Amino acid sequence: MNTKQSSVGINIIKKQSNLGLLQDIYTLIYCLIIIPISLYNIYYNTNLLNWKIDLFSYIYFVITGIINIYYIEYTFIIHHIICITLIWLGNYNNNNIYYLWLSKCYLAEISNIFLSGKNIIRFMRINNMLTNRIYENICDLLFVLMYFVIRMCYLFPYTIIHLYDNYYSKLTYNYFNHILVNIIIMSILNIYWSYLIIQKIIKFFNKKNN
Repeated sequence: MNTKQSSVGINIIKKQSNLGLLQDIYTLIYCLIIIPISLYNIYYNTNLLNWKIDLFSYIYFVITGIINIYYIEYTFIIHHIICITLIWLGNYNNNNIYYLWLSKCYLAEISNIFLSGKNIIRFMRINNMLTNRIYENICDLLFVLMYFVIRMCYLFPYTIIHLYDNYYSKLTYNYFNHILVNIIIMSILNIYWSYLIIQKIIKFFNKKNN
């Protein structure tokens, strides 16, 4: 598949395609389902993430992963493999503490609501269905805000503390290492994406100053 990348790694061809639009709509639906369930789990300290919800997540990550493979998006492919692995580890361990942590991890999808929303609005603008960029810019701003607040400021330190407090001394060596390796790779991806977002912000302000 021929791709065209912007300076911050956005696949421009994909964002202008019907397949890219389909993925964004599917992602939006997935987020709007999984986030309320996760909030319910956290608030009531329970576990609604049973095998049906897990299956829904497996299907989502497989389908969107295939689209990422088609567009040769390596970081997203790795991200989806890790997500599938972490969900599977939850199934295998069947531990309520782990599932509650997983519920909090699903809150990272809040930022994807605004990312997918921005992509859908951009698709409409490119195809002359919209002319005003204000909603696209609002979604972009909210995406950046939610990304750093939820993924980097909250989930990143929380996961480190949670991993040490609940698993370091309570799980077998191999099982702990499986969780740890996946979380380390996911953290590296989030740091890399944060770098790309910061680059985009710097480029935006440099354009404004010029």
